[in-house]
Amino acid sequence: MLSRRNLKPGFWLVFWRELAWLRRRKFLLVLSTILPIALMAVLTLVFSAGLATRLPIAVLDLDGSDLSRTIIRMVDATPDTAVAQHVGDLAEGRKLLIEGKVHGFLMLPLHLERDVTAGRRPEVVFFYNTQTLTTGNLVVRGISAALPTAAAGIRLSLRTGQGQASDLAQADLAPIPVQIHPLFNPTLNYVHFLLAALIPSVLQIIVITASAYSVGLDVETPHRLRI
Repeated sequence: MLSRRNLKPGFWLVFWRELAWLRRRKFLLVLSTILPIALMAVLTLVFSAGLATRLPIAVLDLDGSDLSRTIIRMVDATPDTAVAQHVGDLAEGRKLLIEGKVHGFLMLPLHLERDVTAGRRPEVVFFYNTQTLTTGNLVVRGISAALPTAAAGIRLSLRTGQGQASDLAQADLAPIPVQIHPLFNPTLNYVHFLLAALIPSVLQIIVITASAYSVGLDVETPHRLRI
């Protein structure tokens, strides 16, 4: 073994020594150069869309009325959801949801339009998978945006049909308007908050792995320092 007095100190000595290790150890070269670039490219490609949109859902329309078709069109018009399939019964919609072919299942009850016109409150049921948290929240947001809009339009039509002026009916439906201004990430883009945290984390893991591997190579070297 070499003692400290027999070693020539200097930055370039260490630099050329490590460069020689890179030439001899292909795994270390890949780990320190190609792998970080490849992982950053893959992560950038995965999150390039920025936000998941037009997530497929299934619809069971038991009413088949103009109102139910209007609700389906409004749900399909939201940026978060897309009506991908119309099913014939509850079991078929449940099967599609369990198999992962759709992210949500909307069921419009029988006599929906008749009950709404009569002033009753029929229930529209929506099923979604909470195990997939991101997609589940997105489809719920799409449904939650479409159905209140449709309900407000129905209430407005009923009030104007009873002879109330349109502006007064709108004021009664929304007596206190709310202005919402999202800050810092208004588009909810994944690139701004998720990718910016993932890339440094991945690089940190690669640096730790490469450092541990380099230390292991030094331990295996027969000409190492006597400590």
